[in-house]
Amino acid sequence: MLTWEERHDPATLLAGFAAAFPGREDVRLVIYSPGLAPDRYAHWLKGRGLEALLGDRRITLLTRPLPPADLGSQYEAADLFALPTRGDGLGLGFLEALARRTPVVAPDQGGQAAFLTAANAFLVPARREPVPGQAGEPAYAGAYWYQVDFEAWVETLRQAAASETDRQARAEAGWHTAQQYTREAAYRRLAQEWQQLGLPVPASPPPAPAQKGVRHAP
Repeated sequence: MLTWEERHDPATLLAGFAAAFPGREDVRLVIYSPGLAPDRYAHWLKGRGLEALLGDRRITLLTRPLPPADLGSQYEAADLFALPTRGDGLGLGFLEALARRTPVVAPDQGGQAAFLTAANAFLVPARREPVPGQAGEPAYAGAYWYQVDFEAWVETLRQAAASETDRQARAEAGWHTAQQYTREAAYRRLAQEWQQLGLPVPASPPPAPAQKGVRHAP
């Protein structure tokens, strides 16, 4: 589940899947990217030498926004949530997956490193490097991001897919991690901060905002 931009590294996601599971018919890659037009997807693949994946029937692209309940079902139906993101402030998609007891494969650097560990996730080494000029985002000029090691990414996908025991152990640990980031848990931490500052503490967390659409998940 990603917005289709270089920062989320869809090339490694797709090429890594193909390299990890060549010829296997018992695996699927489901990508949720609301608003991504099929012709843009095809053009993007051809521009990166990945046009062979256009005919890969194991890859499903979901481009229509899903209601929250259906989005949650996608998490729960997956054996793994994998995203080789090069940089996220938090990595909310990882946290959402943990909350659904879905184990994750993630870079070991970036915002998600605040809550992902070797105990609750399959982590892949990532190195800090300058953002290349062809990334297409002027805001990235002169910036750095984290690039996962491709071979390590592929091998980690294979290992995670092969071991149900390891997936279950990380899923359970990840669920417990996610409980530290619920609205109630966040309220308790903020209440402590307010008390230390001498500010009045609300009696309960504020109500959740109405969901008028579906967030594009990083």
